[in-house]
Amino acid sequence: MHAYDDEEILLLAGHTNAGESLSEEEIHRLFSLEANVEEDLNQIPNSSLEKLSLAINLSKDFYIANNEQQNAQVFDEEIERLERWADDKKLSIEVKLKELEKDLEKKRKDLRFKLYDLQDAIDIEKENLISMTEQKLKAKISLETVFRIKWTLI
Repeated sequence: MHAYDDEEILLLAGHTNAGESLSEEEIHRLFSLEANVEEDLNQIPNSSLEKLSLAINLSKDFYIANNEQQNAQVFDEEIERLERWADDKKLSIEVKLKELEKDLEKKRKDLRFKLYDLQDAIDIEKENLISMTEQKLKAKISLETVFRIKWTLI
Protein backbone atom coordinates (compact mmCIF):
# COMPACT_ATOMS: atom_id res chain seq x y z
CA MET A 1 0.00 0.00 0.00
CA HIS A 2 1.44 3.37 -1.01
CA ALA A 3 0.50 6.23 1.26
CA TYR A 4 2.32 8.75 3.47
CA ASP A 5 4.59 5.88 4.54
CA ASP A 6 4.84 2.80 2.35
CA GLU A 7 3.46 -0.26 4.05
CA GLU A 8 3.31 -3.84 2.90
CA ILE A 9 0.35 -5.91 4.03
CA LEU A 10 -0.13 -9.63 3.49
CA LEU A 11 -3.80 -10.24 2.82
CA LEU A 12 -4.93 -13.71 3.75
CA ALA A 13 -8.09 -15.48 2.70
CA GLY A 14 -9.12 -19.08 2.88
CA HIS A 15 -12.04 -21.44 3.24
CA THR A 16 -12.66 -25.10 3.93
CA ASN A 17 -13.63 -27.64 1.30
CA ALA A 18 -17.14 -27.24 2.68
CA GLY A 19 -17.00 -23.51 1.77
CA GLU A 20 -16.75 -22.10 5.33
CA SER A 21 -14.57 -18.99 5.50
CA LEU A 22 -11.48 -19.06 7.71
CA SER A 23 -10.47 -16.16 9.96
CA GLU A 24 -7.05 -14.56 9.60
CA GLU A 25 -6.02 -16.12 12.89
CA GLU A 26 -6.95 -19.59 11.63
CA ILE A 27 -5.02 -18.99 8.42
CA HIS A 28 -1.98 -17.81 10.42
CA ARG A 29 -2.14 -21.04 12.45
CA LEU A 30 -2.26 -23.06 9.25
CA PHE A 31 1.10 -21.56 8.22
CA SER A 32 2.65 -22.90 11.42
CA LEU A 33 1.69 -26.50 10.50
CA GLU A 34 3.78 -28.85 8.45
CA ALA A 35 2.45 -29.20 4.93
CA ASN A 36 3.33 -30.36 1.46
CA VAL A 37 3.53 -27.79 -1.31
CA GLU A 38 1.55 -28.58 -4.43
CA GLU A 39 1.90 -26.35 -7.43
CA ASP A 40 -1.05 -27.66 -9.35
CA LEU A 41 -3.66 -24.92 -9.02
CA ASN A 42 -5.96 -26.73 -11.43
CA GLN A 43 -7.25 -28.70 -8.49
CA ILE A 44 -8.79 -25.54 -7.01
CA PRO A 45 -12.26 -25.08 -8.50
CA ASN A 46 -13.13 -21.74 -10.13
CA SER A 47 -15.88 -21.16 -7.57
CA SER A 48 -13.27 -21.40 -4.78
CA LEU A 49 -10.91 -19.04 -6.64
CA GLU A 50 -13.76 -16.54 -7.07
CA LYS A 51 -14.64 -16.84 -3.39
CA LEU A 52 -10.97 -16.30 -2.43
CA SER A 53 -10.74 -13.33 -4.78
CA LEU A 54 -13.86 -11.82 -3.22
CA ALA A 55 -12.47 -12.40 0.28
CA ILE A 56 -9.14 -10.79 -0.69
CA ASN A 57 -10.97 -7.79 -2.17
CA LEU A 58 -13.04 -7.45 1.02
CA SER A 59 -9.86 -7.65 3.15
CA LYS A 60 -8.19 -5.11 0.87
CA ASP A 61 -11.18 -2.76 1.18
CA PHE A 62 -11.14 -3.21 4.96
CA TYR A 63 -7.41 -2.38 5.15
CA ILE A 64 -7.84 0.59 2.83
CA ALA A 65 -10.72 1.94 4.93
CA ASN A 66 -8.74 1.32 8.11
CA ASN A 67 -5.68 2.99 6.58
CA GLU A 68 -7.75 5.99 5.46
CA GLN A 69 -9.16 6.30 8.98
CA GLN A 70 -5.64 6.15 10.46
CA ASN A 71 -4.40 8.63 7.88
CA ALA A 72 -7.26 10.97 8.72
CA GLN A 73 -6.33 10.75 12.39
CA VAL A 74 -2.64 11.33 11.63
CA PHE A 75 -3.61 14.23 9.36
CA ASP A 76 -5.80 15.78 12.09
CA GLU A 77 -2.98 15.40 14.63
CA GLU A 78 -0.51 16.94 12.19
CA ILE A 79 -2.89 19.83 11.49
CA GLU A 80 -3.24 20.45 15.25
CA ARG A 81 0.54 20.29 15.68
CA LEU A 82 1.07 22.72 12.78
CA GLU A 83 -1.60 25.07 14.12
CA ARG A 84 0.12 25.08 17.55
CA TRP A 85 3.47 25.67 15.82
CA ALA A 86 2.02 28.57 13.79
CA ASP A 87 0.36 30.03 16.90
CA ASP A 88 3.69 29.83 18.77
CA LYS A 89 5.47 31.54 15.88
CA LYS A 90 2.84 34.28 15.71
CA LEU A 91 2.98 34.79 19.48
CA SER A 92 6.75 35.02 19.31
CA ILE A 93 6.48 37.67 16.59
CA GLU A 94 3.93 39.62 18.64
CA VAL A 95 6.22 39.52 21.70
CA LYS A 96 9.14 40.76 19.59
CA LEU A 97 6.96 43.50 18.14
CA LYS A 98 5.93 44.66 21.61
CA GLU A 99 9.58 44.68 22.70
CA LEU A 100 10.50 46.71 19.62
CA GLU A 101 7.63 49.11 20.29
CA LYS A 102 8.86 49.59 23.89
CA ASP A 103 12.42 50.18 22.64
CA LEU A 104 11.12 52.60 20.02
CA GLU A 105 9.05 54.51 22.59
CA LYS A 106 12.09 54.74 24.91
CA LYS A 107 14.23 56.02 22.03
CA ARG A 108 11.52 58.55 21.14
CA LYS A 109 11.48 59.83 24.71
CA ASP A 110 15.28 60.02 24.77
CA LEU A 111 15.27 61.90 21.45
CA ARG A 112 12.59 64.27 22.71
CA PHE A 113 14.69 65.07 25.79
CA LYS A 114 17.76 65.58 23.59
CA LEU A 115 15.70 67.82 21.31
CA TYR A 116 14.49 69.87 24.29
CA ASP A 117 18.06 70.15 25.62
CA LEU A 118 19.32 71.24 22.19
CA GLN A 119 16.49 73.74 21.83
CA ASP A 120 17.30 75.14 25.28
CA ALA A 121 21.01 75.39 24.36
CA ILE A 122 20.10 77.12 21.09
CA ASP A 123 17.82 79.56 22.94
CA ILE A 124 20.60 80.35 25.44
CA GLU A 125 23.13 80.83 22.63
CA LYS A 126 20.62 83.03 20.76
CA GLU A 127 20.08 85.19 23.87
CA ASN A 128 23.85 85.49 24.32
CA LEU A 129 24.28 86.51 20.68
CA ILE A 130 21.45 89.04 21.01
CA SER A 131 23.09 90.46 24.12
CA MET A 132 26.43 90.65 22.37
CA THR A 133 24.82 92.33 19.38
CA GLU A 134 23.05 94.82 21.66
CA GLN A 135 26.35 95.56 23.36
CA LYS A 136 28.05 96.11 20.05
CA LEU A 137 25.26 98.32 18.80
CA LYS A 138 25.14 100.52 21.87
CA ALA A 139 26.68 103.86 21.02
CA LYS A 140 29.85 104.41 22.89
CA ILE A 141 30.43 108.04 23.19
CA SER A 142 33.70 109.22 24.46
CA LEU A 143 34.81 112.76 24.55
CA GLU A 144 38.37 113.78 24.40
CA THR A 145 39.66 117.27 23.97
CA VAL A 146 42.12 117.24 21.18
CA PHE A 147 42.78 120.98 21.11
CA ARG A 148 41.13 124.24 21.98
CA ILE A 149 40.99 127.33 19.88
CA LYS A 150 40.06 130.77 20.99
CA TRP A 151 38.95 133.18 18.33
CA THR A 152 38.78 136.83 18.41
CA LEU A 153 37.18 138.90 15.73
CA ILE A 154 38.73 142.17 14.79
